Amino acid sequence: MHHCVLLLTTVLVVVTVSQTSAWLGPRRTLAPGEDYDYIVLQAGKRGNDDVIDTLTPKRLTRLANGTSREGRLEVWHDGEWGTVCDDDFDHVDAAVACYSLGFQYKGLAIGTKYGKGEGKIWLDEVRCVGKEPSVGDCDHNPWGVTDCGHKEDVSIQCLIGN
Repeated sequence: MHHCVLLLTTVLVVVTVSQTSAWLGPRRTLAPGEDYDYIVLQAGKRGNDDVIDTLTPKRLTRLANGTSREGRLEVWHDGEWGTVCDDDFDHVDAAVACYSLGFQYKGLAIGTKYGKGEGKIWLDEVRCVGKEPSVGDCDHNPWGVTDCGHKEDVSIQCLIGN
């Protein structure tokens, strides 16, 4: 178990997160008592994959095997990382995933470009309306209920700018 530290003006908050090793910075400066939007955690290697981990109020989301703006979408649920199936995953769903990673609601579903993940396939049949805080908050099959294999792990690209 590693710890991630968030500094809110003069108040120090420690968030305990497993499988992480460093805190890089908050999305924006927060007033005392204000909830955070996200915290970017360690960027680096996990096995053969490059990963960027992001802590959101409810979920951890990361991009694996790519860059800070694109890669295989993975979510943290029930104590472990898992992937998201590409069945019906569209640009609206990708935009929500990008928002949960700290970008604007701008993203593209880019098929399975960043390859197969490992472990659980947590989400399938994701259906976002476009303003949810993370893909886990969108409509989807029950967690872990899927007809997908890892060859269908979705990849996304987060867009920057207007």
